[in-house]
Amino acid sequence: MAGSCGDSSSVAPASLRAAGAVVLRSASAGPEVLLVHRRRYGGDWSLPKGKLRRDEPWPVAAVRETREETGFAVRLGAPAGELSYQVKGRRKEVRFWVASVVGDKGHPTGDEVDACDWFALDHALGQMSYESERAVLAAAAQAPPTVSLIIARHAKATSRKQWRKADQDRPLTKRGKDQVARLTGLLAVWSPTQVVTSPALRCRDTIAQYAAATATTVEVEHLLSEEGHAEDPAAVKRFVLERRGGAQREAQVGAETGSRRSTGTVLCTHRPILPTIADTLGITLTSQDREEALPTAGCWVLHLSAEGAVIHEQHAG
Repeated sequence: MAGSCGDSSSVAPASLRAAGAVVLRSASAGPEVLLVHRRRYGGDWSLPKGKLRRDEPWPVAAVRETREETGFAVRLGAPAGELSYQVKGRRKEVRFWVASVVGDKGHPTGDEVDACDWFALDHALGQMSYESERAVLAAAAQAPPTVSLIIARHAKATSRKQWRKADQDRPLTKRGKDQVARLTGLLAVWSPTQVVTSPALRCRDTIAQYAAATATTVEVEHLLSEEGHAEDPAAVKRFVLERRGGAQREAQVGAETGSRRSTGTVLCTHRPILPTIADTLGITLTSQDREEALPTAGCWVLHLSAEGAVIHEQHAG
């Protein structure tokens, strides 16, 4: 009933949210996985993971927690599964991603983990303390290498009604600039090395912070603009398919070499083009307004294997 106040004791407590990584590497004797040992939890061996901070995106938390518990910086790949269980009367949700190490090992900063080590997969499955996490590892180890193709919508821009100059020069609002920081953090977890954007200022400014932080060259593509799409939607489809094909070829190399260190691509574009891109990539849009299926500064992340299999996730701006 509107305006009523119920007994707070009857309200279910908010669920705990945590994220982690299945960190894999190639070794001479076969693949290995990184596990952590936690003395304060009875001396268990498990996958690195930890709780989300306030308003923190799940994949960003997965990378941060892995770094804090192991000292390793990682790049995420495809989602590796979700777990749900009860902890002291509260539901806990844990999401995992496949990951690979980038750079040298640093110093762990968390206080829960007293050791971490690499294990051959068979040894790891016997060493791990939780059956549910063994299932996550087993599935991740069997999954093929993937390469990410990210579709990002530009951040919030000044409205067309308020802007009297050329539409291509419409700037981001303050809210849009705040969204850029969040999107930059999201992109960093997959670390795409190819950045392609519409020539419109609002798109270029959306992607500029990530490109500068990673010293990545930005490619400007007319077909990602509203004008380019209006002129030739078929050409936009061909362009997107070419990028998808490139990702699949890279995934094939990963499958042949056993490497999960992919590069990946991000395409920054506009709301009216999203339905065309979604249809081209096989993304089902359930929103009644297909152009609003992705919020400003939101992104679709497609993980493509050599066989063309797609794992699709969506993140808000």
